[in-house]
Amino acid sequence: GGPAAAGLALAAGAGASAAWVALQGRRALRWLRPTPAQPADAPRLLNLVEGLATRVGGPVPSIWIADGHGRNALVCRSGGPRVVVTRALVEEATRTELEAVVAHCLVRLQRPLLRESLGAAFGPPATTLAVDTALDARAAAMTRYPPGLAAAVSKSDDPSRLRPFWFAAEGPSHRSRRDRLDALADL
Repeated sequence: GGPAAAGLALAAGAGASAAWVALQGRRALRWLRPTPAQPADAPRLLNLVEGLATRVGGPVPSIWIADGHGRNALVCRSGGPRVVVTRALVEEATRTELEAVVAHCLVRLQRPLLRESLGAAFGPPATTLAVDTALDARAAAMTRYPPGLAAAVSKSDDPSRLRPFWFAAEGPSHRSRRDRLDALADL
């Protein structure tokens, strides 16, 4: 017992918690089981990502496609920045909607994604949003077409798990759709 043992236990617990948080991106990818986007399967998506990534100024993330999960996209870091889009988004979204979602994902990847990882690991704290209207405003500024982002938000499907990583989700990690749409209408 004693203070040294308590300190050691505290350090071990903190290390285990940090490791759990760091694994959330990998956990999301394992759950989704996406495949790398191929030029023959998603040329429009890959073209949009490459063009918008040059505007953002960051590295081009690896792009993956996941079956199921409705129309949505997810950002994470696991071996580098990644964007996972659902096949439904690729196949059903208009060009402006897809561009808006990609812009939003690239804006989010400019941050360390700590809020997302913490929210996925332990549940999002009530005071910290992973997705807010400021991110939407930055994404809309990139595309110069807020209605495209508004349409993408309104048509997206709610994921069942790991909500903090997704483009659109209901719950405490995201500003409500209504608030996001109202803010976009004001741009």
